[in-house]
Amino acid sequence: MTDANKADFVSLLRNIAHPCLLPINDVDYIIERGIAVVLRNWIPQGSLKDEIYKANPGLSYNRKYVRGRGLTLDRVQMYGKTVLEAMRFLHANNFPLGHVHSGNIFIVNNIACLSEYENALLGLQASPPRRSTVCDAMICHSLVVLMT
Repeated sequence: MTDANKADFVSLLRNIAHPCLLPINDVDYIIERGIAVVLRNWIPQGSLKDEIYKANPGLSYNRKYVRGRGLTLDRVQMYGKTVLEAMRFLHANNFPLGHVHSGNIFIVNNIACLSEYENALLGLQASPPRRSTVCDAMICHSLVVLMT
């Protein structure tokens, strides 16, 4: 990737704007390691997964995701609507969308904001489905059913 390509890519990612997308602050590359680094603001409320599990976002993964407590129907509808709006926006702009799950959806001012939408452009593949991923897919399906 040339410096001009990198600059265009960074500009593209910084200029994607939608109320239901978590903005990207900066993108950098560690060329010798083949790594792209994407920087976003820390969200103290944590992810949708943190809310489902009533977990402290600062705890380690193994300590905070033990037993989920779920969400109320009105929260599912509210968050589902904003996630679907973000997905529709990306699709309408021919932006490839990769792996959407409760760990990359963040709650900001009661709006579910999608993050990691740049992963497909970076060539990152979604990991194989785990039990929680299958549950996330069922949650998305339930959101669509509830909203129609």
